[in-house]
Amino acid sequence: MAASYLVMDCAPSLPKIEADYKPEPQQKGLAMSAYAIVQVDVKDAEEYGKYAVLAGPAVAQYGGKFLARGGAVEVMEGTTRDRCVIIRFPDMASARTFYHSPEYQEALSFALPVSDRDYKFVEGV
Repeated sequence: MAASYLVMDCAPSLPKIEADYKPEPQQKGLAMSAYAIVQVDVKDAEEYGKYAVLAGPAVAQYGGKFLARGGAVEVMEGTTRDRCVIIRFPDMASARTFYHSPEYQEALSFALPVSDRDYKFVEGV
């Protein structure tokens, strides 16, 4: 007897998370916010602290705002690293400018040798 499979479109039954989210007002024609999603395993906390001292002011200088910074993480699926950070930037261009800025690159010179990191930008609301 051949196996039979039930295929369903589950998307309509998913909760509409965006219905509960009230984005900050944006002027018509402006780009969407961009979010830095960062996951880090720190191998030397003392050296990594030098990164943190420089990175925070660089984030603010380029319009970024920390939404999560090293708080508790509860993994529902997949994997993570020890430390998770989420930063909102006004738009993707601002996020890229921040990342490649001399201020942030100086900070990175302390972080990269003493950490394993996943760093990405995601467009959002």
